Amino acid sequence: MIAHDNFSFYAFEGIKGQTLNRHLHITSHRFDEPDCVKLVEASTTAIAIHGHKSERRVVYLGGRDRRALRILRANLRARGFCVREDSNLQGREPGNICNRTKSGMGVQLEITKGLRRSFFQGLSSKGRCRKTARFREFVAAVRKALLDG
Repeated sequence: MIAHDNFSFYAFEGIKGQTLNRHLHITSHRFDEPDCVKLVEASTTAIAIHGHKSERRVVYLGGRDRRALRILRANLRARGFCVREDSNLQGREPGNICNRTKSGMGVQLEITKGLRRSFFQGLSSKGRCRKTARFREFVAAVRKALLDG
C-alpha cells in the first residue's frame, strides 16, 4: 500500500509459516537477489521494511538518508507513532539493500511485532488481509514522507 501506483515495490516474504520463516532470514547487507538489487540501484530513494520481534509498539529507524529519516520521523510522530533508533539496527552499511540507491543512501524501518499487531486483525496471512485504521495511518505517514522528500 505504501508503493500504491506511483512507487516501485519488491517483496521478499517467507511462506513457510511464522516459526519456519526465521530460517530464511538474510541480513540486509548480504541481500543480493538480482531483480531487487537492479531495482534499488536504479532508484533515487529506497525504504526497506523489516519485522522486529519485540512486542513493544515501536518503529525503529535506520539508514544513511538523514534528510528522509528526519521527515519520516516527524510524519510518524505527528500521527502518534513511537519512533526510536537502535544501535543494533542502524542500517548504515553501504552494502545494506536500502543504501544501494543512486545516492548511496536509503531508509530502513524495523516494525515491531507489537506494532504490527495493531495494523491487522491478526498476524496470520488471513488476519493480515484485514487492515486497521492504524495501518492506514502508518501508510499515510510513510507515503507523505516519500512524496515530500
